[in-house]
Amino acid sequence: MSSSNPYTKKRDIKILLAEDNEANQKLALMTLAKIGLDAEIALDGNEVIEIIGAMRFDLILMDCQMPGLDGLQATKIIRDPQSSVYDPNIPIIALTADTRAEYREQCLAVGMSDFLSKPFKPKGFAAMIHKWTEPGKISLERDFFEENKKIMDVIFDREGLMQRVMDDEVFAQEFIHLFLQEYPLEIKRIKDQIEDPDLATLTRQAHSMKSMAANVGACLLQKITVRLEVDCRSGDLSNAVSLIKKIEEQFQAFIEEVEGS
Repeated sequence: MSSSNPYTKKRDIKILLAEDNEANQKLALMTLAKIGLDAEIALDGNEVIEIIGAMRFDLILMDCQMPGLDGLQATKIIRDPQSSVYDPNIPIIALTADTRAEYREQCLAVGMSDFLSKPFKPKGFAAMIHKWTEPGKISLERDFFEENKKIMDVIFDREGLMQRVMDDEVFAQEFIHLFLQEYPLEIKRIKDQIEDPDLATLTRQAHSMKSMAANVGACLLQKITVRLEVDCRSGDLSNAVSLIKKIEEQFQAFIEEVEGS
């Protein structure tokens, strides 16, 4: 571990991770463990409100696209001075695969403290936590806060995945295995939803699939889900069926790629 890392030992920092996706939970918790921290899990905004109303936390890592009460809605409630939470001013870090500038502005407008794009770099993740739990002591490189805007034209970016898991080969294999288990369920969900489409639900599902693909390094799969999310958000479903078919084909290509590597 780098000597510049401020978290070389377990610190008395209580973190709440709001994330409904199991694969994303595991990646975040593993990254926290590598820097000597852990977190309690909330699966949606309602759980966040309940948990921080019962105990005090130092920081919330808030996924924005959760079912039910999402991250933005939960933040609005937390920031209300009349809310029942322990600390309405608790730092809230938005975690999202939506890198649009206007979405970043929405997060900040509802009261989120900062913004970290998925898939995040481990050192940027550590630096963001350091920034909001050790005010005035931040000294890590700012470039680690920047999102990776260009998606590579490869089926599997193994190097990028290994960076995110900090070269932990065992965890990388576990993470890939979990992705291969979970992603067919995500595909089935969106195929079922397209039969009786609700744009908000479809957009959230496409976003979740994009985030999962990005985290595991399935770059071409990520590109297709980006297109699907954009179409769902705009209300244009004319290409949805063909894009879902391409997602299935690209997922199969990813399986063949990782099995051959």
